[in-house]
Amino acid sequence: MSDASRENRSEYYLNLIGKEDFNNVRPSLDGLPTKLELKYLTMEALSPEGGYGFVLKSTSVTADDREYLEGQIEGNAIRCSGSHFSEGDKGELRITLKSEKVNRVRFAVDAINHNSVSAYKYFDKAGKELGSIDSHGGWIDFQLSPEESEQTSIGYVSVFLTVNIVGPLVDSLEMWRWNAYS
Repeated sequence: MSDASRENRSEYYLNLIGKEDFNNVRPSLDGLPTKLELKYLTMEALSPEGGYGFVLKSTSVTADDREYLEGQIEGNAIRCSGSHFSEGDKGELRITLKSEKVNRVRFAVDAINHNSVSAYKYFDKAGKELGSIDSHGGWIDFQLSPEESEQTSIGYVSVFLTVNIVGPLVDSLEMWRWNAYS
């Protein structure tokens, strides 16, 4: 990193503008939604192949879940769950952010079947790809630089996955914005 980049970076700090821990989304035994409208975001289970797809199921996290990822996987989390009809299909979990000027998104993914998630892609509100992360799970963290954030912001995140009966858990989504020191 050049000295100019260090100087410029020190003029800014990241400010937490919203966090969704999914604890207000109560586990339900009936009515499995493919779309959740929450305070800071909308989550959608999309099936590009036109198959049976998958649902977004609020679930209480157990001790077994915490064995896979230490940290903020606790309380309730959202599980991407398929069925016998959809197992093996491709799917997309789209997380659309409601806040403006989001410059960093961080969330936890507990993928029991580590091959179920293939990629995380980040887009602006118009659908232009901003970047991607190749990871199967853990803390997923993507941010724009202060310079990039003057031109664009993160509008939504797409998690591309292979649908399984027991799919990945998503928890503790945080949204951040660059602010300049005054």
